Amino acid sequence: MYGLDVLQRVWSAGRYRHDSWGMGLTVSHFGQTDFYTETETAIYFGLRLRHNIAVGLDIRNMQLAYTQEMPSYTGWSLSAGIIYQPIKEILVTGAIGRAINSNFIPGYNLPRRYHLSLAFILPGEIQLGAGWEKSEGDRDLLGLGQRLGLAKNLYFLSAIYFDPARYALGAELILRGQSIFYTYLSHPDLSGTHYVEFEVGN
Repeated sequence: MYGLDVLQRVWSAGRYRHDSWGMGLTVSHFGQTDFYTETETAIYFGLRLRHNIAVGLDIRNMQLAYTQEMPSYTGWSLSAGIIYQPIKEILVTGAIGRAINSNFIPGYNLPRRYHLSLAFILPGEIQLGAGWEKSEGDRDLLGLGQRLGLAKNLYFLSAIYFDPARYALGAELILRGQSIFYTYLSHPDLSGTHYVEFEVGN
């Protein structure tokens, strides 16, 4: 489209944990200069309220820029989430994205996003999950996924999504607290997306 072969997203993050709380910072950049770019900076804060309940907040700043002849836009949003583990084998997460928005583009606010997921942790390094996500003004996104331990420190990941139908395949390797994560996500109309992630530190 528009003579572009690929638009890349570069994402970096850092985090700090201390006892029952932690914080983090992420910076991501998407697009191509003089065509369309998104630059987003987010600050995260998480707090464990009890041994099985944790809550978190994030504040994001986003900048959109097109060609030099068009205006650029800047805005911010606040999101909130919760993690609840009623028993050892079940994990429930929920989140509201962009619960509070600035007037990002004059007369237009970014739509809120709602997320709910349920994970089952089974013996033998097996995790099964189901997730639901909804953006205001858009259709629901449903998905099923699994994480399977193939060997020590090596995991296979897969997922399927409905409406539009897509699939994801990936692998994760963890060595001495460092991890390498790769996933391929298909698309019903465009070419697929490759995700590569490196994590350093415990």
